Amino acid sequence: MNRLALLRSPRVLVPLVLAVALVLRLVLVAQGGQYYFGDEERYNRGVTLYQALAAGDWPQVRALAALPEHALFPWLTVAITAGQHLLAQFTEYGDWSQPAQVAQTMWLGSALLALFSVLNLWLVHRLARVAGAGEAAAGWALLLMAASNTAFYHARHLLPYECAISAALLALIVGLRATRPFGAFMGGVLIGAIY
Repeated sequence: MNRLALLRSPRVLVPLVLAVALVLRLVLVAQGGQYYFGDEERYNRGVTLYQALAAGDWPQVRALAALPEHALFPWLTVAITAGQHLLAQFTEYGDWSQPAQVAQTMWLGSALLALFSVLNLWLVHRLARVAGAGEAAAGWALLLMAASNTAFYHARHLLPYECAISAALLALIVGLRATRPFGAFMGGVLIGAIY
């Protein structure tokens, strides 16, 4: 088997594209640029929610959970922030008793959110296959999504958009594969998670 045929193989192409995409996104995240968009302030709500949960401050948890906008994103960022806090232990900013220490590790949260951008690449490939595309067409869909500037650019930011796209792609995959009402219901639940 020659090298070109090997690169076209889905066993090689998909992991290779995903690995390159991950490395490029992590390099982009490490260069900074978080909090360029005003929408990124919503990530702080999840950080505050995480800290309130860790401190057992239940009135603050209830107050933050009652805010209506992007209702699921703060809970997702609680999980991301937990990972961010865990990874921060390997840096000099592991002591989160000081707000400046938390701010110095925001790039770690951004790196974890960038994983959704890479997940979306795989989900586009999977969606193409579920929709009936051949392996070559699914590979092209993956490559086109990987080359998308918007999918790449937003990966460095603390935004809910990549997470919402993941939910949308999953909803399409689940909906297309649904043969029973429960599958259609789950597709609807995932569509609702987008908002």
